[in-house]
Amino acid sequence: MKYLLFIFGIVVIISCNTKKDRTNTSNNLPNDSIQNELLYYSNKKNKDLIILNDNAVKVLHNIDRVTDSKMKDSLLNKAMSDLNKVIQKDSNFYFAYMNKAAVLRRLGKYQESIEVLQKLLERKKTPEVIFALGLTYEKIGNLKLANKKYKEALTAYDNYLKTPRAIAQDLINKQFVMIFIQGKEKVLKQINAELKKNPDNIELLTNKSIIEKFNRQEFISSF
Repeated sequence: MKYLLFIFGIVVIISCNTKKDRTNTSNNLPNDSIQNELLYYSNKKNKDLIILNDNAVKVLHNIDRVTDSKMKDSLLNKAMSDLNKVIQKDSNFYFAYMNKAAVLRRLGKYQESIEVLQKLLERKKTPEVIFALGLTYEKIGNLKLANKKYKEALTAYDNYLKTPRAIAQDLINKQFVMIFIQGKEKVLKQINAELKKNPDNIELLTNKSIIEKFNRQEFISSF
């Protein structure tokens, strides 16, 4: 199975293959949708839509290996067509919207990508979508709107973490959003303070290692 949304806050593409894989990676699904998404992907009636989504995911996953610009555009446009078919048949397919926004970014159609994410927010207001909007605004140089969305995403995570549905991944994602608001040095300082209390916390140690290597400019460039 491809990585799901926001592994340590990094926006990645979504694909579903086997039932076993879905079960093993369910904790990486968007925070308030785990059970619903598992039911969706196990329903044979949705097989054709899942295949179309996965075809688009394969393109996104491998597009950087394509050197010919015309071929690259052709593959991305085909992926766009597949995702549009999914959304037309099921306007609530969360992952298809996220993948469509990613395809549009790869095509350089940033405003259209923003519009897709805004439409998704009207259907499913999750911290991940708000954060993706912020990242897209930063990519096009609109730091004022980007910072606004980062703060909104942080508030959304704070609120969600108070609910019983929150999982460990949500806290990790929140820390990643904080990097874009406070800078990674402040976030590392906070993590180091937590490690003094709990030096054997594998999750904190892993987060620290990832943050130390994080380069904001490279991330935004590749987003």
